[in-house]
Amino acid sequence: MRNNIRLIMTSVVLLRFSPLLAQVELKYFRTETVPNEARMLFDESGMKGFWTMEQLHLYGKRHATDMQRIFNVIPLGPLMDEAFLIIEDLADESDNQSITMTLLTDMGTHSTSWTVPHHRDRGLPHITALRDKILLSYPEDQRIAIRDMSGQLTMNISLFEESSWSHEKMLRVFSTGEDHFLAAGMTSADLRESKNVIVFEGLPGREPIRLRSLPMTVLYDLAASGTGIVAVAGTVSPDGAYSHEPKLILFRKDATGTQEFPLLPRNMLWHGNLLYAADKRQFLALSYDEPEPVIQIDLGRKIIPLELFRAGESVCLLYAEGTYYQQGTPLFSRPTLFVFNPRNGSRENLLLSKTSHKILRVSMLFDEHFFIQLDQQLLKLGIR
Repeated sequence: MRNNIRLIMTSVVLLRFSPLLAQVELKYFRTETVPNEARMLFDESGMKGFWTMEQLHLYGKRHATDMQRIFNVIPLGPLMDEAFLIIEDLADESDNQSITMTLLTDMGTHSTSWTVPHHRDRGLPHITALRDKILLSYPEDQRIAIRDMSGQLTMNISLFEESSWSHEKMLRVFSTGEDHFLAAGMTSADLRESKNVIVFEGLPGREPIRLRSLPMTVLYDLAASGTGIVAVAGTVSPDGAYSHEPKLILFRKDATGTQEFPLLPRNMLWHGNLLYAADKRQFLALSYDEPEPVIQIDLGRKIIPLELFRAGESVCLLYAEGTYYQQGTPLFSRPTLFVFNPRNGSRENLLLSKTSHKILRVSMLFDEHFFIQLDQQLLKLGIR
């Protein structure tokens, strides 16, 4: 059976691309009411609104931000249905003491706000949704904080007893469902340390416990399967040298062995017992039980992988053919969608645009349907 990608939204321009392994029809849908640089907001039931740095439109209402600027708006589903977290900061550059977080629930009719200490020389905390809780991770000092739905702090710990502050450190958190999560951190910012990454497991009502110490220097990414297999991507310093080599490590939480690959994927996604990954030239699938990739597809050129996601039975990769900066802003050229069906091995490359875009992102809807936003253009696609 071949993939069949079809548009499921009324629109204005029809494009066809060939040659392909299946018939493909894409239609561009222009959202005239969305202002420039707006980012669309979705949850599992559809499109809910959009936001810019100056305003938020959600459930048909405009939420004013008179003295604030919006850094991000994060859908918290599926564990928190119809919930969005808004992260704001005072527009005055001299005020660097805190950011405001607002939790909108019940279709935007109920809101709870709280402030979080913040300094401008640090990045914003990474947000992970748990069941009725929000986890904030701070890479610079390897710290994890958990707040409940009212903003009350229920946990605030550093993963390491002694952890000096550094921009060089990375911290990744992956939700494994409900209140469970995995966290991978770096013991130091020493780029010559070859055993520097530790994976922790977070359980309900307990501080994270150490799960595994890994022979890795710099951490890049973390992903876990539903069957207890963990993937950690990064680099390692051989023999204490400053030059690094790529390393991807797979391990089972309930076993002592590992499977290692000389790879540094930009994106990772578990689908069953296979880890799908993309680096700057290829699309791969890897197994804990196999020493070599079980699927390895050369994409034919150097690419910029952006998002790896599932749609129905297919695994999709959104990538750009190149990137450049214009007035300090990155632009992505010739965005392309690569679609792979694991069941029959069929694959397709779909050129979405021949121009460059500032906003290039995927939002999921239902199982096989998803949106791709190209600046002010919005594509709704279905795969079966």
